[in-house]
Amino acid sequence: MLFKFDLEVSESFIDLISKEKNEYKDITQYRRAALKKYKSLPESKYIYGKGISGSVKPIDLTLAYEKPHKFLLPIVNEGVILDTFDSLSTTFKKYIDQFFTEELQNQKNKDILLHLAVWDQSIFLFIPKEKILHDPIIIDIINLNQKNFTNLLIISEENSEATIVINNKNNNSNKYSSLFVKLFAYRNSKINLINMSKFENFNYHNCDIGIIQNKNSIVNVINIGLNIEVLKINIINILREPNSEANIFSFNNSIKSQKYDLDFTIVQEAEATKSNMSAINIMEDNSKLIFKGLIKIEETAVNSIGYQREENLLLGENAEVFPIPKLEIKNNDVKCYHSASTSNIDLDKIFYLMSRGLSEDQARSLIIQSYYIKFIDILPNNQIKKIIKPIILSKYNEINV
Repeated sequence: MLFKFDLEVSESFIDLISKEKNEYKDITQYRRAALKKYKSLPESKYIYGKGISGSVKPIDLTLAYEKPHKFLLPIVNEGVILDTFDSLSTTFKKYIDQFFTEELQNQKNKDILLHLAVWDQSIFLFIPKEKILHDPIIIDIINLNQKNFTNLLIISEENSEATIVINNKNNNSNKYSSLFVKLFAYRNSKINLINMSKFENFNYHNCDIGIIQNKNSIVNVINIGLNIEVLKINIINILREPNSEANIFSFNNSIKSQKYDLDFTIVQEAEATKSNMSAINIMEDNSKLIFKGLIKIEETAVNSIGYQREENLLLGENAEVFPIPKLEIKNNDVKCYHSASTSNIDLDKIFYLMSRGLSEDQARSLIIQSYYIKFIDILPNNQIKKIIKPIILSKYNEINV
């Protein structure tokens, strides 16, 4: 397993959190229900391939509440709501109730249930009907305490469009951060969700993203993981209604002895749905990366299309990757593809580039750069590329100084 918690979480501890945050009664009850379900489930297991294992790190939950946490939300207008759970009017609290009710009824992930019991900060983003936002909404989640647990609930109503950028950051004292994102994309909505995990110092980051899509909606998730000692990303996207489209694009660069655990799932429940899952991973030094990708097409999802691709580049003799691509198809009237490749730097390519006048270091650097550029090229639109390109290329420049 990746983490273990020193503190035996009790209802009195949950009540203390609610009291400190001055929460309304329903929130306390949701916390208690999450704790009860958490305790009823067996311990989480992380089983990897040969030579790859998770590291157990003890975490004292009481440290998450050692001081009040404050964060800045961007200023938005035109009917867009961006606030904390506790500050919402009665009109919007129904979404909070829906969020907790559905998760408590259906959630089977023990880590998420613990998160829902002990979370210490919350963000609610509401994009109203017909609203098209041309500028991205940038949410900086700055983890100030040693341990932080954040909920982000996004409601994208019918015919709305937005690009949302989540910047996960930390300070020198932060050791463990957990982020749970839930997105409801209603009919004809179009959402770009960019999740960037880049920390100044090595620490432990756990991120779970759950997405529910309705008819004709399009959601592009772009996941970037850089410079984290242990990174665990879990994305589950469910296409519940016809003609909806889900795309997941992921770029990760692990160095030294870092461990990355990536688990992506797209479930196509309705007819004429589309999915695309593309990941590019670069592993250096002694780092380890596990990629589990699943496209699941249900019996009801006739005339659907699914595509999954993973490319891995190993830059260290002891770097390891364990790809687990999976397709689960329950009807014959679909098109579905998957591919996975893992390689070192091709010596023939180095020889070819050197024959054209480049030094060996220049040839090696150009080949590595091609993976960065390839990821930028597969991104779905220019707005996303404009946001991601400087971040990706700055990382490339860092490792090639």
